Amino acid sequence: MNKKTKNRAPAAFRLEKSGNIQFSHEPESTTPVLAPLPRPSRGWPWGKILFAALGALLSFAFSLWAYETVLALFVRKDWLGWTAVGLAGLVAAAFVGWWGRELAGLFRLKRLGKVRDLAARAGQNKTTALRLSNQLGRLYASRPELIDAVTELARHRTEVIDAADRIALTERVLMTPLDARARRLVADTVKRVSLVTAVSPAALIDLGFVAYSHLVLIRRLAELYGGRPGIFATMRLSRLVVTHLAITGGMALGDGLVQQLLGHSLAAKLSARLGEGVFNGILAARVGVAAIEVCRPMPFAALPRPTLAELATTLTIGAGVVGNNPQTSPPRSAKS
Repeated sequence: MNKKTKNRAPAAFRLEKSGNIQFSHEPESTTPVLAPLPRPSRGWPWGKILFAALGALLSFAFSLWAYETVLALFVRKDWLGWTAVGLAGLVAAAFVGWWGRELAGLFRLKRLGKVRDLAARAGQNKTTALRLSNQLGRLYASRPELIDAVTELARHRTEVIDAADRIALTERVLMTPLDARARRLVADTVKRVSLVTAVSPAALIDLGFVAYSHLVLIRRLAELYGGRPGIFATMRLSRLVVTHLAITGGMALGDGLVQQLLGHSLAAKLSARLGEGVFNGILAARVGVAAIEVCRPMPFAALPRPTLAELATTLTIGAGVVGNNPQTSPPRSAKS
């Protein structure tokens, strides 16, 4: 730059309105956008057709057998025939009632899933947040232990305006007592499973008791959060829990976690049966954590989610087993 050139002082200029001014846009990215792959056609659902046809065939066979049995009883004695008719009617009524309860359980589970989807997409939308709060209030309005929580949530309905604050308030007020009870349910199951599998004499008994305890735990957690599932709904929840475990990698439990919870020196001294009981208890804790996350109508945001270490440490507290804790270790003698 020439030294004789003087720097011009800064000044403001007004852009005149003119239709000849054009603004150029930056060229868009040339990265190709991949279109989603088309879903392959599966053809006829032969598996569903097989089970549907087999169920219909078995139903016809059972109906024909029952009809012939009633006729045979009428031939022998009239009162035998009428007794069989009454029992058949009782069976039909019980089947209708059981099937209705199963459908109601599936419907409640579906409604709970819709509430969870609504909570997931609430975000910063005030209308969606208010709708979520109202639906959860109606869901727990008939619960005696949650009457105070529902009343408190309704009292703050007009005071909270921000969507995120409303969602956080709803979670703190309604989910806090339910999460505390859920943690107790999981802790009790962990203690029970670890104790029974530690003293059980057969592996088959261990397997059956662990599977039964997991199903009962999943069902109780669903009832706690408002699901009240039946047999089919419990099976569906179990499939969701297993899927959640597979996604999060929760089944990868080994000796390292046992040693981390109980201490390296103590874990090395445990017997094989006690170690197996501790391992099954930790697995029950992981299933409980996954079941809470699946059954809970709101994802964890304002409240801390339960952790595996938090629930698995109830093994040491309940059984009186401690690790390398100087406060609970027996006092040493003066000579040592």
